[in-house]
Amino acid sequence: MGEHRDRAWRLFQEGDYEEAFSEATASTAFSPEERRQFIGQCRALIAEQYKFLIADAISQSDYAKASSLRVQYREKYGANPMIDEISIPSLPSKSASSSSTSSGKSSALILIGIIVAFVLIAVIIAVSTSHDKDDEVSIFEEDSVESSEYYSDYADSYSATSVTTYEDTGRERFQEKLHELSGVADIPVIYSDGERYIWRISTTPYGKYEKSLMVYDTKTDREDTININKTDFPDDEMEISEITENDGEISIIMMEYRNSNGWIEGTHVWTINCSTRRWHCVAKAVAGAEFVNGGRAVEISEAEILNPDEPTAFQEYDITKYTINL
Repeated sequence: MGEHRDRAWRLFQEGDYEEAFSEATASTAFSPEERRQFIGQCRALIAEQYKFLIADAISQSDYAKASSLRVQYREKYGANPMIDEISIPSLPSKSASSSSTSSGKSSALILIGIIVAFVLIAVIIAVSTSHDKDDEVSIFEEDSVESSEYYSDYADSYSATSVTTYEDTGRERFQEKLHELSGVADIPVIYSDGERYIWRISTTPYGKYEKSLMVYDTKTDREDTININKTDFPDDEMEISEITENDGEISIIMMEYRNSNGWIEGTHVWTINCSTRRWHCVAKAVAGAEFVNGGRAVEISEAEILNPDEPTAFQEYDITKYTINL
């Protein structure tokens, strides 16, 4: 059983996230929280890889391959907006092909007509006066303008191709950096947008989370830090209990260090939108919180002291629980 766990970590560090995912689901050596976080990271990175492969197939006009990759992802991992919302152009229909063939025949007839016209013009020019020769010069000048316009269009087309290549290089650089950062065991990747930003969080040697998120920008090669303490207490008087991510939003359960009775109102739940970087309060000053439904919801506990005048050891509580979708 432990060999599945060790193999899963090794495959993850090698960038084989699909096999790492399979090994982790087969292993019972992970703790429930460790398994949830590990599988969550695998799923996020697998989605990023499929997104890159689909985009690469589309850039090469291999729409059949792009569609096949999307179907393959859905069959293995289910629905995912990151994959489902990719726009894949339709393959050209037979009618379009026949229309193109017909258009080609028409173009050939037009070209023949133009050639005949030029032959007639050449004959007329050969027997005309010097005034006609001047007209001939103007005709060739017009042809030169058309040629320069053609090469200008070609240059624009070549320039567009260069831009596409630059974007492909940017995506490759992102994937390389994502792979590199994902291999750092004590700084797990929480979320990446698939294009530019990679969100991570440090953990201590004791497995506790640090009090800030790190956002790496692959375009500028810089990393910012975002403090995630949304309690009224300083960093050394609170801790991060759990952290999860859904559709580009990171949710965090944080707890204040209090006296023996502090758990009554010492828990807070906040969510940060990775796109806008705006915070949203899910629950504040409650008795407890726990992520449920695979991290897609949080169960909140609220406590009411029934006999507040009694000493703490003899107090009784009424606990109310409810669930909030994230």
